[in-house]
Amino acid sequence: MCASRKQVIRIIVAVILGLFVLFAASVLAIIGSQFVPDTLGLLGEMGFLTHTGMLTLSILLIWLLSKGNVADYGLRRPFDCNWTRVILLSIVIGILVASIRTAVMGGEEGTIEDYFGIQIMIGVWVYASVAEEFLTRGLIQGYLEPLAEPDVTSPGTRISAPVLVGALFFALMHFAMVTLGLDITSVLATVVSAFLMGIIAGHYREKTGSLAPSILVHMLFNITGSIVFFLSGLL
Repeated sequence: MCASRKQVIRIIVAVILGLFVLFAASVLAIIGSQFVPDTLGLLGEMGFLTHTGMLTLSILLIWLLSKGNVADYGLRRPFDCNWTRVILLSIVIGILVASIRTAVMGGEEGTIEDYFGIQIMIGVWVYASVAEEFLTRGLIQGYLEPLAEPDVTSPGTRISAPVLVGALFFALMHFAMVTLGLDITSVLATVVSAFLMGIIAGHYREKTGSLAPSILVHMLFNITGSIVFFLSGLL
């Protein structure tokens, strides 16, 4: 079997693993919602249950595929990480991307709780970031790590197959927003934003060998998005 064919098969397997986690997490959330009372607030939200399933299944598959050597999938302390650069780059690009996305989608009025409520801060800023990074940059990018050769290059930039596939998978996940009644323009704007964030998060995951920087990037993008959307609603 030629090397290129092996690479294609590995990519297909990685995508199948990701789709399995998404499907199984959704099914588990539907089942779990029948037993978790709405009075539990955040714990009763379908999104929270879905991300719980996503996180649990991703960790389980990482442990099985790595045979316990989870460091290969990013569960390790980062090395060679310039935290100041990660934070500043994430904030600047996050604000820029969120501003463009808001211009395309249009601002929406909302209360401060809609953007900075405790459920948003815990459920979206933190928990969703962790769960989605374990799936995309942990499970998928980790499984594709043997293919970490540059596929796309430009001056000062290196995008490997694992980073690119992880970012694409993460972006395409957001097409599910169509089920929420959003118009296709808003969905596409979100997908493109997610892809750009995925490239940055994937780059730092690959550069540092750890999920910690990619989770931070994800969180900062979510936070800057909340800030930009909130401010746009005031204008």
